[in-house]
Amino acid sequence: MTELIKSTDASYILYEELILKKENLRREATQFYVDYMRLFGDQLAEVFRKKIECIRKKKMIAFCQRCVNQGKTINAVELYSHIDAEMAEYEAELNRMKEEAKAAQNAKIISREDVRKIREIYYRLARKIHPDMRPETSNDPKLLEYWNRIVNAYRYNCLEKLQELEVLVNAYLSDN
Repeated sequence: MTELIKSTDASYILYEELILKKENLRREATQFYVDYMRLFGDQLAEVFRKKIECIRKKKMIAFCQRCVNQGKTINAVELYSHIDAEMAEYEAELNRMKEEAKAAQNAKIISREDVRKIREIYYRLARKIHPDMRPETSNDPKLLEYWNRIVNAYRYNCLEKLQELEVLVNAYLSDN
């Protein structure tokens, strides 16, 4: 009773098509985001850097005001160590934005033929091991790892990785 019964009725076929369509839309959204970052990533990072400068100044003013209100003298070492600790998260986000913009600039544009091949390989693999179509994938750590790698390769249009993963998945499935 725990075995999955595959149906060939219209609702199952529609379900399968919707899953594949969802993955296709997710991949397209990623591609649009990469294009957006390629065009505007540097400007977004620069705007965020200026916002960080403003936040840093506001935090310095607040620290100084707090010291004055408490009747303490302002200790520069204490001020800068407090500000650096407060600003660490902002700086990390700025570095992430810069890396993302750089990665988008370095992303290669692929041909329509490669897009078609990527889609075909992904659909073949999805029919074989997509967790919604093959529930045993969720219970098999190796298949789940392969599936996650397939999804990432598909999202980032990595034809070579998908080809490699197709070979690995086929070998694994034939062995098991």
